[in-house]
Amino acid sequence: METDDPWARALAMLTPDAVEEFRRHRNLRPAIGRVGLGAWTFVTSQDDFGFWISQHNRRIAIGMTLAVLDARDMGATAGELLRTCQQMLGANRGGVAAFVDRAVASGDLAIESAGVAWGNRKLVVQPQFHQRLRDGIGGILGGLGDLIPELAGVIEALEDPATLRSFLLTFGMISSFRPDLVADGPIDQFTRRDRGLGFLHYFLRHQAPDPNRTQLLERVTLSRRRLARDMMVSRMHVARLLEDGQDSGAFSMPSPDEIVFSPELSDRFETRMAVGLQIVRATCVAARLDAPVDHGRMARLDRTVGSPAGG
Repeated sequence: METDDPWARALAMLTPDAVEEFRRHRNLRPAIGRVGLGAWTFVTSQDDFGFWISQHNRRIAIGMTLAVLDARDMGATAGELLRTCQQMLGANRGGVAAFVDRAVASGDLAIESAGVAWGNRKLVVQPQFHQRLRDGIGGILGGLGDLIPELAGVIEALEDPATLRSFLLTFGMISSFRPDLVADGPIDQFTRRDRGLGFLHYFLRHQAPDPNRTQLLERVTLSRRRLARDMMVSRMHVARLLEDGQDSGAFSMPSPDEIVFSPELSDRFETRMAVGLQIVRATCVAARLDAPVDHGRMARLDRTVGSPAGG
């Protein structure tokens, strides 16, 4: 029997069975393709700072962590951002400090500077950064109504600053509940390097049409020069990616410009995308964007639902 409690309904989406059911949705694979295209369009429209963030998944994660911490009533300090990124992302001080410095230089962030130790300095997220978030959410997720009906009205509602904060805070909580839903595997060859998942989305867009294709990612033929040019990375970066991918068994290369993806890589990519989109669905259900944020409820959930046993 379905409950009226939005958090209970949201958490019920974050189970292996719920994700597996979502993976069977007939609109999932086309939606993954649209997400990749939307992400590419968004990245290519960014200024230097936005493009720098988009080059690596960890920078994106630091940015989202900053946004979530800022969405709390008390905001965040540089030390809180560093500790959270170290604990949740394995980030180091240099990476977080570089993000803060670049965000300040771009006008996306202000940081207290006079007479306060770096770790205690207050971080003040600027409207420009919030607009980046809105543009990214809308550009990447805005066309997924056939897969995520819960998104209806959400993109438009995020124009309100308080609503955006509520969404971000809920997203941060939901994202932390079930890290076990995404397992390690051959996809790590992509997520741990510059442009990461962007390569997989690019390969997905450039597969030859095949009505009999059984995998999300099957095979693609592309020159290395074109791949480096289109992904805006060096040819050496591409060469290392392809070499590491072959060595790990993520894919094979029958010829220098042909990539044949392993079933495991394709499956892990599809799972990762399904989990990410299911988290978005759960966030839309739990956020209650028409109501004030229940910070006490969130604090209780954070203490009890941070592990597979608690999910």
